Amino acid sequence: MSSDPPRAISATLVTRRSLRWELPPLLLGGALAFLWPIMVPDALGAALAGVQVLWGLGSLLFARRIAEARAPEEVTLQLGAGHVDIVGQGHRRRLVGRKLRGASASRVGQRVGIALQDGSPVLLEVARSAEGRAVLAALGVGHDGFGELLWATGKDHPLYRLRLALRLVGFALLFPCLGLLSPGFMVFAFPQYLMILGALLSARSRSPAGSYLRLFSQGIHVAWPVATVPYGAIQRVEIDATQGVQRLTLEATGAREPGVFRLNVSPNDGLFRPEELEHMTAQVRDAARRARGEGAERAEVGFQVADLGRGNAEVRTWLERIDRLAHGMFHGGEGAYRGRELDREELWAAIEDPDAPTDVRVAAARILGRLGPEARARILDAGKTARDPLVEKRMRIVTDPDREAEAVAEALAAIEAPRRKVRTVG
Repeated sequence: MSSDPPRAISATLVTRRSLRWELPPLLLGGALAFLWPIMVPDALGAALAGVQVLWGLGSLLFARRIAEARAPEEVTLQLGAGHVDIVGQGHRRRLVGRKLRGASASRVGQRVGIALQDGSPVLLEVARSAEGRAVLAALGVGHDGFGELLWATGKDHPLYRLRLALRLVGFALLFPCLGLLSPGFMVFAFPQYLMILGALLSARSRSPAGSYLRLFSQGIHVAWPVATVPYGAIQRVEIDATQGVQRLTLEATGAREPGVFRLNVSPNDGLFRPEELEHMTAQVRDAARRARGEGAERAEVGFQVADLGRGNAEVRTWLERIDRLAHGMFHGGEGAYRGRELDREELWAAIEDPDAPTDVRVAAARILGRLGPEARARILDAGKTARDPLVEKRMRIVTDPDREAEAVAEALAAIEAPRRKVRTVG
């Protein structure tokens, strides 16, 4: 039940150092860059110039280490309702299912890999398939995943642009020492400001010569060279290394001619680790297998529970039918479907299944919500995992013990009214 503490699962985390701890000194360096030493009294100006120069040298030397990829780390995953807490040595991070842009699972060697798009990909590895399903269920992710996964490579990588900007700022911070030599060098103040602004713009711009690999529902999109390939057309995915540069090779067979795409995804620039490349490759391979019908099939809702769906019925009529079935289950009478009582475990499975239709989940919640406060708490926890907050709202409404059936029907109809209005306008 929901009163139990979150389950804990051992996992391996593949990520990079957080910018949260590295941005403050970067911002301080940017502030120093706009203080021209010669504009202040001599002694203070000289000291400020020395600090700027040292900061500039540090920026040039350590730019490559910004947000550096971390070695794989053993962590504990604490599963909650709609979120997963990643607890490691010295740090804690919460991933909220509704804030993720994409998620998918794949087989990585002998383990289960989970890729979550939260700004940049967060990669997790667990030992068993059941653990992987539990993590995804806590985040409200179904069998086929959702959204998109985006791996930027080369000059399109945001860290590449950030490091380039930091180098430009570092170079600009070397100018104050020239200003101290003679008042004539005041002319260097203006170029310094221009370089700082140019560095900020370079950090935000996208390089047309860059590349990234985007995995979405229909296939993969490669930015350089520009191409979109359906998963079913991917015939070969492999990794090779030449002169210290790792390449991801994708061979796709289309209706016209085969295409081969080679991405330099892990040059010696600290942007990628081999483990990230392994996850990326596994995601593409498994997506291609699923497109060819070779993957594990999605678990379907039992046909008796699936019959709880609303169909084309009005909300009030549908709710009356569900209430009659619920009354029959717990008090005898019309509570069976074709002579057989609805199975409670199948109802719970539907409530907690991210892939189950919303009306089926809500109907099952309406039935089992009669079991009492503990059942209602478990139902609401399942609602919190749904990426659509309206699913949780519907479950809260239909399990509210203080609402009469008429009020429940009106509240559900009020939720649907705006959506119907949008459809009719279009």
